[in-house]
Amino acid sequence: MINKLPVLAILMILFSFSAANTATATDISNKATNVISYLGNIGSSPVFELKLDNVIEDEFEVRITDVNNHILHSETVKGNSISKKYKLDVDSDDLKNIRFVVKSKSTKEVKTYQIINNSYVVSNLVVANL
Repeated sequence: MINKLPVLAILMILFSFSAANTATATDISNKATNVISYLGNIGSSPVFELKLDNVIEDEFEVRITDVNNHILHSETVKGNSISKKYKLDVDSDDLKNIRFVVKSKSTKEVKTYQIINNSYVVSNLVVANL
């Protein structure tokens, strides 16, 4: 029983620290969750969806630019749960150079997303014994 006492003391200390770390305050600031998803193609044009979820209604500037920083699309959206779809009329070669820039008007926070398009050919050769 004497050998188990130090081990039990160490375990109690570890559990007390882990329990203390789980009790955190809830942040109710206006932190937006931004998600950009690739939905597929309409013809040869890719379609992306932007979802903005935040606690307090905010205004966002959405800008889509190419590699030379030319603005392909720019708009301002307002709300606390926003979902917008964007169909881009670009070549598949230019798709890897597209950027989405989302800026909050109230917090001035800027998030930039770059489209990464990796294309490759997969060849699967199987030899079967008949």
